[in-house]
Amino acid sequence: NSSNQFVGYIMKKANGYEVRTSVFYAFAPMFREKFPTWNRLNLVIASLNILEKIKNLHDHNIILGDINPSNILIQENNEVFFIDTDSYQIEEYPCTVGMVPYTKKNHHKKPYSEYLRTKDDDIFAACVLIFQIMLPGKLPYSFRGGTGTKDNMSTDNFPYKCKNLGDRRYNNAPEGSWIFIWSHLPRCMRDMFCKVFKSGESPPLNDLIKAVREYKYQIKKGWQTTDILPTQFKELDDDLKNITRKIQ
Repeated sequence: NSSNQFVGYIMKKANGYEVRTSVFYAFAPMFREKFPTWNRLNLVIASLNILEKIKNLHDHNIILGDINPSNILIQENNEVFFIDTDSYQIEEYPCTVGMVPYTKKNHHKKPYSEYLRTKDDDIFAACVLIFQIMLPGKLPYSFRGGTGTKDNMSTDNFPYKCKNLGDRRYNNAPEGSWIFIWSHLPRCMRDMFCKVFKSGESPPLNDLIKAVREYKYQIKKGWQTTDILPTQFKELDDDLKNITRKIQ
């Protein structure tokens, strides 16, 4: 103020749409109203921007804790903003809030205020979020015959094919666009999701970022569809393209 006393600071306004009420509704007309030019490449670029921001925070030993689609705003140019950052975990000050779908099941019975999150907790939440961006709005543990989110997670039933784990069948996976989209994801991303949601592994954040970058590369090379909601299974697995790429 005029007496040179600190009274606060001016923050640039974050503009954009909540991921939860925009990207997760890619099957609805409201999505096209907000993002009229978007295709699957935009989903991938937006995912990469989100992950790189999380990595930047982790590099400064800041844990988000409450990663969820309501706390991320996204613009048509793929720029993203994180909001509600006052709950971030700094040193010994815990993040006291969270949402069940983005919380590892071993923490489901714990009050968020009574334990400290780890970077692995953030990575799990980020994997759920990226899965929901790739399969707009669909949670990884949703399956035909399932019930509530917490109960679905407790069964450890990740219903999609996991060839890297020897599972070549869908196990009550949601029908229609969801399994079509899964078949069109590059092998590197499917393997990553299977490790996290079926085997319970916690890969380094850099591995997830590399998988998304590879997806971006393959779309730009024309190896993957740009359709956000493909209407049929992928005819050719991208393994053959990966072999070709290595030869070149």
